[in-house]
Amino acid sequence: MEKKKKYKPKGPIQILAAIGLVIAILWTAKGLFQFGSAGYKEVTSSKSNYKIITLTKCYITDLQETNGKEVYSYKNWKEQTLDKRIEYENKLYTLDTVTEVITQTTVFKDTHLKRMRENNLFLKKHSKVIFKIVDLGGNVATAEDTDLGKWFKKNTIDVDFKTNQVYRYSEADFGSGNLFKTATTEQCQRQK
Repeated sequence: MEKKKKYKPKGPIQILAAIGLVIAILWTAKGLFQFGSAGYKEVTSSKSNYKIITLTKCYITDLQETNGKEVYSYKNWKEQTLDKRIEYENKLYTLDTVTEVITQTTVFKDTHLKRMRENNLFLKKHSKVIFKIVDLGGNVATAEDTDLGKWFKKNTIDVDFKTNQVYRYSEADFGSGNLFKTATTEQCQRQK
């Protein structure tokens, strides 16, 4: 039979050393968890400042052009969508506070897309224009078109996020050498 080892009780120094080791391990673990949660807090706090605000169902309350050719004015979004001269079924403006841009999304009517195809012109259902915010004061964001393209010389919007109105001003030369100016006011609904 094997000889059993005799149990020898631990002395006070060994007990204190064991307790100290446990405390050191817990303290280290606590520090690691706090470090990890600090990074999480930083990410979530930056997300809390991130905001997207979308205005939808924007309808024209006033549109003026320099040549006086077309002037639109509607009392509500439904009245505008019923007008066959209006080529889109919805227009949205989305503010992204992180990238500091406002994206205008135009959703074209299927009848307009069909008419364009019949004339050998092909459009996407959704058209986007990106405006870079150049000033943000009060409740109004002023933004400029980031890609004016071939025709536009100027294309700016002022979006009032308190009244949900969009004010656009544009200047374009469609090849004639004459500057065509347009001023538009749109009333929108805030998307929930």
